[in-house]
Amino acid sequence: MPIKIITPLSASKWKMYRNLRLKALKTDPLAFASTFREDSLKSDNIWQENMQKSILAAAEIDNKLVGMMLAYIYPKSRLRHWAELHGVYVMPEFRGQKIASQMLEKLIAVLKKKKIMKLKLAVVEENQAAVKLYKKFGFRIVGKLEKENYFDGKYYDEIIMEKFI
Repeated sequence: MPIKIITPLSASKWKMYRNLRLKALKTDPLAFASTFREDSLKSDNIWQENMQKSILAAAEIDNKLVGMMLAYIYPKSRLRHWAELHGVYVMPEFRGQKIASQMLEKLIAVLKKKKIMKLKLAVVEENQAAVKLYKKFGFRIVGKLEKENYFDGKYYDEIIMEKFI
């Protein structure tokens, strides 16, 4: 099964994105700031608007999305030179195939063309696989937010990382 990396993902595929995001929130809830309940209540218009405000990279196999990540570019003039990486996810059965690396590589290329000079992110400290991936791509740790996430009765710290691209 060949993996196709698409970026930016067409806004017409918003339902595929929504379905993968909701699946991700069920399988890996700690990786996201929102919850399944919150996102499942969003209207179709909100999903469509969110896709238009972001650059979404996706991995597709046999017309099915199996991975995603998005970069949000802030519209305010003083912040337009950087983007924030969100919602990185690969379905468990497709992990270990370098899909996240391929998506990130393509997403960075698109951001460069848009004259974005910095990409930043926050990742839960316990997610060492993600931290390792980001370090491999040249991201550096610039800070730590203690007890930033609260999930299932426990607080989690987040690591802040950035990369000049």
